[in-house]
Amino acid sequence: MSMEVLAEEIEEPFNNDENDLPMELIAQNIEKNVIVFSVNPKKIIILVQKLKLEELGRIDVETFKQSSKTPLVIVLDNVRSMHNVGAVFRTADAFFGRKILLCGITPQPPHREIHKAALGATESVDWAYF
Repeated sequence: MSMEVLAEEIEEPFNNDENDLPMELIAQNIEKNVIVFSVNPKKIIILVQKLKLEELGRIDVETFKQSSKTPLVIVLDNVRSMHNVGAVFRTADAFFGRKILLCGITPQPPHREIHKAALGATESVDWAYF
């Protein structure tokens, strides 16, 4: 299965203009970071290499903010771990999430531990605290 086919399969639920994902960009990032990609009837194997922050090839914050977003708003309610909060920011950034809502005792940026896990995604992903 090629990366283009994988990207097309991921895009299928979003096949209207309003919710289109930047599939070429996602496929390029997958191809750049994957060492081995193998599919058989029983399992999918993907081996990736750890990249340095500057090797990620991320788009700049302005371009991210202007890009089409996945119709996804994430709510974190009473999440104690700053590392988990940072990981959610990083994940929302990777999947072009629309927004993160932080509630209760959930820690909020800016904080060193959140920033460490988020890898800069706290600057690109919109968020609010309630």
